Amino acid sequence: MFATIENAGRNLLRASALATAIAVGGAAAATVAVTPTAAVAQSITAANARGDKALDADNYIEALHWYAIAADQGDSRAEYNIGWIYDNGGHGVQQDYRLAREYYLKAAAQGDSSAENNLGELYYYGHGVTSDYATAAHWYKLAAAQGEENAEFSLGWLYANGQGVERDMATARIWMQKSAEQGKQDAINWLAQHPG
Repeated sequence: MFATIENAGRNLLRASALATAIAVGGAAAATVAVTPTAAVAQSITAANARGDKALDADNYIEALHWYAIAADQGDSRAEYNIGWIYDNGGHGVQQDYRLAREYYLKAAAQGDSSAENNLGELYYYGHGVTSDYATAAHWYKLAAAQGEENAEFSLGWLYANGQGVERDMATARIWMQKSAEQGKQDAINWLAQHPG
């Protein structure tokens, strides 16, 4: 009996994945999607591609639709993109920092450094949350540890100004240098103004 239920569950999953692949990728997806994993991966890729195309055309509403398909399957890139759209708003989408934070948190839980950086920004500027430099520093540290150049700059700024962390010019310089090495102009300018 358990084997029958398990097989029924697998068949339902295969059918669901195949239907998703066909809905997102078209009828041609049915010939490629052999396993549920392949079908899900294909539908995520197709949904993100359509979301990217809509975003490039400044059609944020359509982009949200496609990214939501991928995000509903746990795709961190799509979660980040939804967060970014709500963070910035415009093109038919109302700016909503609460939703931006929600989707950034989902992407950050999977290690997305851009989402971690943008969570730092929300907390630094108090967008949709109470401004909290210590929490901003937490998110910047996570992103900077992965080499995210904006987070490296922001973390350096916090250390230089003693915001949310103890003021430490040596540590500020280290983070600014890392950011500058990636071409971040603000970090290059800061280093020029603060020769060590």
